[in-house]
Amino acid sequence: MADVKCVGHETKLVDCSYSTTGVCNKYYWRHKKDIGVVCGSTPVQEPYGDIRLVDGSSALQGRVEIYGRSGYGTVCGSDIILNFAKVVCRQLGYSSTDAKLLPSDVVNVGVGQTWITEKVCHGDEKRLDLCEFHGWGFNTGSSYRLDVGVSCEN
Repeated sequence: MADVKCVGHETKLVDCSYSTTGVCNKYYWRHKKDIGVVCGSTPVQEPYGDIRLVDGSSALQGRVEIYGRSGYGTVCGSDIILNFAKVVCRQLGYSSTDAKLLPSDVVNVGVGQTWITEKVCHGDEKRLDLCEFHGWGFNTGSSYRLDVGVSCEN
């Protein structure tokens, strides 16, 4: 990796932008451009992976947005299942018993980045970012009409 540029919210180094060509690769055998880091003992708490429900008729329902690399963005999913809704409600501190997906025609469309698509949750995860998905910021033909909405109220 050369010319690595991280915003600071990335969970893995490969999530940062980088080049596969550059000054480091020209002199790879010398290792003069290698870098290291020192981590502090107290981690900084960023909102990365935090979620919220927006544009719903109450605080317990709405379009799901997740905090990604530079702010909140939507979750796109044509194959999202009920387990997704259970994890969302659990992460927000609500009961997962009453969790349900909202039909796409009820959810107001979002704006900005679609952070994650096609999330697969097994239902026992404590946070949405612990479910399986393609990666942060991958728009795979996603449309805002497929933004996911959840209700946590009975």
